[in-house]
Amino acid sequence: MEVFPLLQPRIEGIFADRCGDTAGRRVSDRGRVVTLIPGERRTGEGRAPGNRWGLRGMRKPVVVVCAAASALLLAGGVAATTADAGERPDTQGWGGFAFPGWPFFGADHSDDGRYSDVDEEPDSGFDDRSTVGDDDNSIDDYDNSDEERPAFSYQQQDAQRAAAQRAAAQRAADQRAAAQRAAAQRAAAQRAANQRAANQRAANQRAANQRAAVQRQQVQRPSSVMDAARRNVTAADISGSPSAPVQQRVLVLVNQNRRKGGCRPLELDRRLIEAANRHAADMARRDYFEHDSPNGESAGDRVSRTGYDWKRYGENIARGADSAWEVVDGWMHSRVHRENILDCDLHEMGIGLAIDREHTTYWVQDFATPMN
Repeated sequence: MEVFPLLQPRIEGIFADRCGDTAGRRVSDRGRVVTLIPGERRTGEGRAPGNRWGLRGMRKPVVVVCAAASALLLAGGVAATTADAGERPDTQGWGGFAFPGWPFFGADHSDDGRYSDVDEEPDSGFDDRSTVGDDDNSIDDYDNSDEERPAFSYQQQDAQRAAAQRAAAQRAADQRAAAQRAAAQRAAAQRAANQRAANQRAANQRAANQRAAVQRQQVQRPSSVMDAARRNVTAADISGSPSAPVQQRVLVLVNQNRRKGGCRPLELDRRLIEAANRHAADMARRDYFEHDSPNGESAGDRVSRTGYDWKRYGENIARGADSAWEVVDGWMHSRVHRENILDCDLHEMGIGLAIDREHTTYWVQDFATPMN
């Protein structure tokens, strides 16, 4: 084993000169370490007569260096004696160094074959030279054939991408248009539904107002109603409104008789009032007194003309009665007219009134039951 061959003699010389004989004794002299060489005396400042070096004072760092050098030399000698035969022999110059079991470190490390800076590619055992056969798939046959190789064009690829983008944009536009149409249809349907609901609420409110007016008239004191019913009618009493005084007076008198007969009270209907007023005015103008008009129109025809969808109807007429009380009393004393008033299957009523040039009154009472 090699341990710095060039430096080893110099280290040994320095150790011998500076450290002296290791068998000598070391004593302390005013803080300095001195070495006494055997056979010499200590005189003066530690110099022995006749000796070149004599007693030389040394500082502690020098002692530490000497001890380290001794340990290094000792380790090198032990390693050299225990090295196996396979290690490199000592050579002059810097040859590197190695320890047992370690790789060799040095400048010349390629001669033993263990380490090499050149990476050699192993032989694969195959011939790298390519050959061209006679089969149909050979390169020469393809190159010499009449078929043309497919040409790759970046312009075609860009055109295809652009076409795909245009198609995607068109699909997105179609989807947006369809969504807008669907939203518009939903909005229109919602507006129509809101309008229908508003119309229905208005119709219900009008019907409620009419029923409230009828109820207010019905709760009047019987004495006051009877007194008003006995007053003679005039042209001012002719009206097509269910809340008109003549309508309410006849209604109160008729319902009193129906309650006695066990029937439900009648209600006024504007369409039945219209049909009754039309027939009364026609009789007063054309001077006839019949249920059917001269042109053959019946009571059912007149009621249907007003838009009333009936499943049962009836009619009473009178002429010459001056008040509501008088006309109702006359109908109740007639069997046929009384049957219409006390018919429990009839639910609604309308009163018609007309006065001719001779101040003769014409009365018409139309009954009906709606289909639903």
